[in-house]
Amino acid sequence: MKRRATEKKQVTSKPLGQIIAESVRGEHKAWPTDPAYSTKGSHEDSFADGDKQRVLWQIYDCAVAGAPIPKWAAKAFCDSLVAVVTCQSTWEREFGEVPAKGAERRRLTYQATIQKLAKNLIGVGEAIQNHTPKDDNMYRDLGKRFGLNRKNLKDYWARYKRAHCL
Repeated sequence: MKRRATEKKQVTSKPLGQIIAESVRGEHKAWPTDPAYSTKGSHEDSFADGDKQRVLWQIYDCAVAGAPIPKWAAKAFCDSLVAVVTCQSTWEREFGEVPAKGAERRRLTYQATIQKLAKNLIGVGEAIQNHTPKDDNMYRDLGKRFGLNRKNLKDYWARYKRAHCL
């Protein structure tokens, strides 16, 4: 008797930094990005258009790939860092605020949401991916385990799937 393969191939989770960097580059929407700036275009073009964090993402991408930092990014970073450490400017002015400017209440809500997402995205994604069956009991059990409601679990699972092309 032949045995049928019914199990899905397990995906190795990407590191959180990779998921965020891919979202910043517009490869998927698994991580929320600042709607004030486009994820289209190169880091250099986005930086020139005012997205000051893109110089940091350019350096991040180079560091991860072991590639040299482009001259535009090296100069922009050095100029900005010197301005900050000599008190001629602030980190926020040179590299952008995280999150971008907004009402204090909205900023605090965003911060809490992002911290919770960062803490749980990969764990929830792996737990749901490895759980059989995917039913109401799963959401109840995982909700208790992670301290999240069903809506958050489903949101994190959808983000995890986008990041891993599932």
